[in-house]
Amino acid sequence: QTERALEVGRCLALAEAGALAEECLPCAPADRGGGAGAAAVGSEHAIAVQTCTLRSRGRLELEPFKTWLCDLLWERGGELTVFRMKGLLHFSGDPRPHALQAVHEVWDLKPCAPAAAGGGGEAGGGADAAVAAEGAEEGAQPSNQLVVIASNLDTAALEREFLACMAAS
Repeated sequence: QTERALEVGRCLALAEAGALAEECLPCAPADRGGGAGAAAVGSEHAIAVQTCTLRSRGRLELEPFKTWLCDLLWERGGELTVFRMKGLLHFSGDPRPHALQAVHEVWDLKPCAPAAAGGGGEAGGGADAAVAAEGAEEGAQPSNQLVVIASNLDTAALEREFLACMAAS
């Protein structure tokens, strides 16, 4: 589980930096064109592949999120084709962050061990541990991040739908 969380954190960091790794976008050719920043968050790639990062503060409700995810991956037909999703999410009633991975119609959502105080611990600290530990302080709102790699993205609609899964504060 720790390795899964590190991989999710690494891909989130790459998306934030505007440089997705080939393993995060296996369907795109090695030279995506456009040079530096061609894979920036919210940008369009070769072969009509787009990325977006959905973000929120606070906790999501698990069941509405799973319903939305299943609709997104299974029910939308030709309207949207999801190639990959990776996220680090926090749910109401569970103090642990959860790692989401999805490839086409297959998805996995697993709780991760919380990062140790100070960013050390088994994960070795660093940026990945900091992402997992964000919001761990008492009273702080955790940060949710979900990277979506798909074709026919409507980023504004996805953001509205994602935020609709938030728990009431």
